Amino acid sequence: MINQINIGQNTIMQMLGRTGAIAVALITMGVITRYLGRDGYGDYTTIIAFLQIIWIFTDFGLQMISIQSISEKGADESEVLSNLLSLRIFLSIVSLGLTFLVTFLTPYPRIIKVGIIFASLSFFLNSISVILYSVYQKYLLMGKLALADTLSKIIILAFTAIFAWLNHGLLWIVLAMNLGTVFLFIFIFYYANRKIKIKYRVNYRIWKKIIGKTLPLAITISLNLLYFKGDIVILSFYRSASEVGLYGAPYRVLEVLINFIYLFLGLLMPQITFYYSSKNFDALKKVMQFGYDILVVFSFPIILGTLLIGPQLMKFIAGNEFAVSGDVLKILIFATVAIFFASLFGYLIVSANKQKETIKFYFVNAVISLTAYFIFIPKYGFWAAAVITLISETFILATSFYIAKRIFVFKADLTLARKAALASLIMSLALYFIRTAPVLLSLALAVAVYFSALYILGGFSKETIFKIFNLKKERT
Repeated sequence: MINQINIGQNTIMQMLGRTGAIAVALITMGVITRYLGRDGYGDYTTIIAFLQIIWIFTDFGLQMISIQSISEKGADESEVLSNLLSLRIFLSIVSLGLTFLVTFLTPYPRIIKVGIIFASLSFFLNSISVILYSVYQKYLLMGKLALADTLSKIIILAFTAIFAWLNHGLLWIVLAMNLGTVFLFIFIFYYANRKIKIKYRVNYRIWKKIIGKTLPLAITISLNLLYFKGDIVILSFYRSASEVGLYGAPYRVLEVLINFIYLFLGLLMPQITFYYSSKNFDALKKVMQFGYDILVVFSFPIILGTLLIGPQLMKFIAGNEFAVSGDVLKILIFATVAIFFASLFGYLIVSANKQKETIKFYFVNAVISLTAYFIFIPKYGFWAAAVITLISETFILATSFYIAKRIFVFKADLTLARKAALASLIMSLALYFIRTAPVLLSLALAVAVYFSALYILGGFSKETIFKIFNLKKERT
């Protein structure tokens, strides 16, 4: 198996690519918010959130389990991946039909209903593409995946800007998303098929095995998405489109950050699975520590930076209309970090096939969160949604840690965490004095100060950088 240096090298390539993709995605968001305004962006957010709720059952845990399945010893990669993909296509077709049926039963305006139907194409293709991510994750080809993601987002940005300039309206913005998704699907499928031969396979024995393994995970993911996206849908029922837009903007920032971390954690999944199944617990501890260290290195500055310049950041990203969204972001950023760490423990739980133990916690969380949304959102709007989201994600983090600790006793070394915390405080001090400067300048200086301070404090060394960039390869 490839060791942590190989993971680190691939992570750097991935993060460089993902940084570009994130920048493009945020620029696209800025174009959309400035063009559509609060109300229009609220409608756009409702379209996406509604589809995410309807398409819950399409996931069925297949994305996470696909990485594990093709990483197991003796696995027939082509047969397993082909059946996973065929099962996902079947589930996607079912969800597509469900989308058409449920959409026209909602009280939404016609523009939102048509937008939901249009956007279904992106969800259909994305549902297939994410299964193929496992090929890139196993073979540490995330740089190529990051390139594809960046190019697709550039396509979306280009067409979004063109359609906004032509003043074509909301539905054309949805079309721009579809065009980028089509490109991404073609790219992902082409290169994955070159690595592992993909065919349409329906082996009911394998399907039964997959469903048996993923059913607990499917239930937890469904419950997770119900409360994770339920707030926006419930907000759209009780509050104005403008308020949905104000909440949707910082929520989109949250999603971008989460997707960034998910791609990194996806690299660790094959390693965690291999070392756990091999009972190589020393190596497993190193991989878990590596994941923990990466998360703390990014979490501390993200939190403190957001607390200092949250409103300025949202004005810069989404426009002056969305300044209040910066205060919402200050709450959601803590939920984001909770999701980071819960995901790391969640991957260990899946690797150990202990998904069933999470169901009761996700069920309790979903029931309480949805009940709280219905009680408090009508009166307090997006503030209630943000606070409840933070509480629910903190609960999931605590329960994920509890279950993971029962599977594998992992006591994190806090050395790097302390250095990252101190470096973040130094960064915050610098950021405080330049907080009125242009946002890009503030961010650039903050990043420079943070990593310089972390380096001086011994958070990382030149040798580590040299190894990561392949100047010294090692294998276990």
